[in-house]
Amino acid sequence: YSDMDGDFTRDYVSAEDADMPGYTVFTRKDGVIRHFWSEEIGFDMADPGQDPRGAVEQDALWLLLDTTPEGRGSDWHPSLSYGG
Repeated sequence: YSDMDGDFTRDYVSAEDADMPGYTVFTRKDGVIRHFWSEEIGFDMADPGQDPRGAVEQDALWLLLDTTPEGRGSDWHPSLSYGG
């Protein structure tokens, strides 16, 4: 997390103002902005047979969809191949 004066980092992460990788989603409805979701971006992998707990693949489209208020839907999961 990073911001110009360090307030966001101190409020959400630590009393110390330091940059660290993170991903945050805010929503705006009727002019009101609310914090919807945040995740520190670590590089820890899941144990065998377990799903990752954090945002391991930062560039993946499904990560972005998962963190939106509407999500990606419950019937869609990434695949190595699409189509016939």
